[in-house]
Amino acid sequence: MNSDGGFFGIALYRPKTHHNYGSLLRTAQVFEANHVAMIAARFSKQSSDSFNLEQNIPVFEYDCF
Repeated sequence: MNSDGGFFGIALYRPKTHHNYGSLLRTAQVFEANHVAMIAARFSKQSSDSFNLEQNIPVFEYDCF
């Protein structure tokens, strides 16, 4: 929950590489997002997350909108 009491998340549409996934997690941490989502990812999930952020931020994956 954010300081104003609300929730928000960050999503990527059709991320091309696993580097985009790592950037998504780091951006979510900086902006204190409550969750992240990937829609129609074009790669096999393999984390470039060197800080283990995935353990603290829920990640949702969707095939399409």
